[in-house]
Formats: sequence, structure tokens, C-alpha cells
Amino acid sequence: MSGEDVRLLNAGRVAGGDFEEEVGGLGDEPASFSREGNRDGADLARLAARHPKAVFILAHIGGGGDYAHTFHAVKDSPNICPDLSGSGVDRGMLDDAIIHLGAQRLLWGSDVTMETGLAKLRALEATGLLTADALLDIRWRNAARIFGPQAFAAT
Repeated sequence: MSGEDVRLLNAGRVAGGDFEEEVGGLGDEPASFSREGNRDGADLARLAARHPKAVFILAHIGGGGDYAHTFHAVKDSPNICPDLSGSGVDRGMLDDAIIHLGAQRLLWGSDVTMETGLAKLRALEATGLLTADALLDIRWRNAARIFGPQAFAAT
């Protein structure tokens, strides 16, 4: 998959529409999902099961909502990769994400305020749950694996 081939889709914008129809034909391209439009992790898990070759990015686990419910709903969906963005940094949120989903599925992300994104980078180290290698996966290698290394190449 080349950087030009990656099409991001914020599936949450489909409020009231046919969710399946919106993402049909994604193939193995990443898609982004947020809780807008009253969608949640269980909806995404059902969708991911119907499109096992697609990689879905579950956006903003720190953006409100019940992340514990979400982790449980998507834990058996290996093609769902949550990002750590959002302005919330609840104590235990990062720990639970690592424990229930694993470092290979998590993507570092930042919301409008970079402070929370930077705080999460430091908090990942403080959990004591990650090896140096797993920390690199979350910081950048998972994103490079999903989007392809050329997506981050300097131009």
C-alpha cells in the first residue's frame, strides 16, 4: 500500500446513513472511526469482522465515552487499532489499553492541544508495562506499518 493509496474515512460522519455501504470496498485501506453519530466500539467490531482485510483506526480513546467498554468490545478484532488521542488522560486508561489490546495495536496521537499528546508519551513510559521496543511500536512503528513508511517520508 502506498501513501497515495491510503484513504482515510471518518466513519462516524455517517450518522443516519448506511454504515456498511459507506465503507464497502475499502479492501485493505485504513479507515478512521469515531464515536460521532452514536456509534461505538461494538459497532466497529461488527464492521471489522465483515472487512477483515481492512485496518480500522478507532480514534480518540481519550475523547470521552467509556473506553473500558470500547476495549472490551474491540479486544477480539485484530484489525482495529485505537489511537491514544483525545484530551482525556484518565489514570488507568493507557494501562488498560496496553493490557487489553497490546502495544502492537495502539497508535500514539494528539488532539488539538499537544500537551495531552506529549503527556501521554511520557505516561506510556511511566506505566511500567512496556519494553523499549513496544514503546517504539506505539510511538511510530505501528503507524508506519499501517500507512507505509513513505507516508512519513520527508519531502
